[in-house]
Amino acid sequence: MDRRQVLVSVGTALGVSLAGCAVVSESVDSSEVRLVNSLDETVTGTVHIAKVADDADEADRHETQPEPPTDPDWSRSWEFTVDPGESKTNGDLGIEPGAFYVEAACERGATEAREAGLYPGGPDGETVAGGQIVVRLREPDDDRDPISIGQDVAD
Repeated sequence: MDRRQVLVSVGTALGVSLAGCAVVSESVDSSEVRLVNSLDETVTGTVHIAKVADDADEADRHETQPEPPTDPDWSRSWEFTVDPGESKTNGDLGIEPGAFYVEAACERGATEAREAGLYPGGPDGETVAGGQIVVRLREPDDDRDPISIGQDVAD
């Protein structure tokens, strides 16, 4: 199994949750953040991303609620409002390959943090991260929390 197959498997299975929010994954063709609201109400909140390393393998994808980095390479935030059943994508955050700390919060009081690693995916394997950071906002239940953070890998 090559690295891309492993990442697809991990990305598909990966999901970190919290209480009260959701995102749906669609095709991935650039380095972006995708947010989907599966709730029946409008949700506002913030997604904060900090690059912690150039090497995607340095991301600890299994650690839940990691500590925010004290000295990131860069950090950016996206304040969002998303209507019921709607999804939004932000490709203007300048996400290049590397390891990232991602934190999402919504006004319903839910907060979640996770690390993600995006590998090079440009035409020559450079510049553009070959994946997408995915934040899901959904109703919590016994099997899942309201916010989950994961990633998809480009085909």
